[in-house]
Order: sequence, then C-alpha cells, then structure tokens
Amino acid sequence: MEAKLAAHHTQQDLGRYRALFAHNAQIRDVSANKEWTGQDNIVDRVRPLSFSSLVHTTAQILIPRDEQSAFARTQTTFRQLTPEVKSGGGAELWQFIRSDGRWKILSLSYGVGY
Repeated sequence: MEAKLAAHHTQQDLGRYRALFAHNAQIRDVSANKEWTGQDNIVDRVRPLSFSSLVHTTAQILIPRDEQSAFARTQTTFRQLTPEVKSGGGAELWQFIRSDGRWKILSLSYGVGY
C-alpha cells in the first residue's frame, strides 16, 4: 500500500483520515516516546506532515476467531518533505477493531523493534 499526502491537506482529506481511526485510537512513536490519543489529536499530528512516499509492506496479519479485532505487523519506508526533509523506515504494529461492520484503526505503534 502506498500513500501520498499533500503539504496542505484539505478538510475533506483530514476528515477521511480521521474516519480511519476509532474514537479512542492511539498512535505511538516508540523510539521518541510520544503518543497521540483520540481522533482530533491524531489528525493534528498528521496535519503538518507531507510525504513524497509512504509505503507499508504487510509482514503478518492475525484475525482472532471472534473476528472483532485484528493485528498486523508492517515494514514501512518513507520520504518526508515537511516539516523537515528526512527518509527512513522501520517496523510498525497495528491493532484494528470492527465496529458497526467496519474496520477502524485502534492503535498504531511505529519505531518498534521486533
């Protein structure tokens, strides 16, 4: 999966991004010991960012028997343009929850070593 995020996100873009996350979702930057909780804080986190490339390669997906949650491991590579130019990559852990028949991101941790 590859995503390209513009330097100036439209309100529609940010609304769609927000809708990907559960109301009480969390994003954690493990290596920097930072955390964002809730849809508003998660949207505020991405607002200033611009990537020329952002690629997630799925390493593993686990869906328990109840089919109400899922877990994934990914490897990510990126090139960020703003607020600073940098490239990198690493491991991510994702948790999803099924609500009203739709999958939402419950948590994302990046900068994870495994």
